[in-house]
Amino acid sequence: MPPAAAASLVRWDDGTRFGVDVAVTTRHGGVSPPPYATLNLGLHVGDEPANVAANRARAATAFGVDLGSMVFARQVHGARAVQVGPADRGRGVATEDDAIPDA
Repeated sequence: MPPAAAASLVRWDDGTRFGVDVAVTTRHGGVSPPPYATLNLGLHVGDEPANVAANRARAATAFGVDLGSMVFARQVHGARAVQVGPADRGRGVATEDDAIPDA
């Protein structure tokens, strides 16, 4: 595995008035080889699960949160949005089986 690199984030301040942090990852700062290079967070695209786990850990560190408090979805290109809350913490972290479906 390559040396640890910081996952690259883009942040917005808009959410702070609602008590949330708003950020998205870029493709930079991960361990996945092409065609997933490099910060692939999806378990459903064919990347090695160990690479995705390492990338998710890097993303959690960049966000400043515990990986177990994050929520992952099986992201699709569509118009469906899903509201998640504290009860959803940890969903989809280790397996796609309990991820938020088709969001």
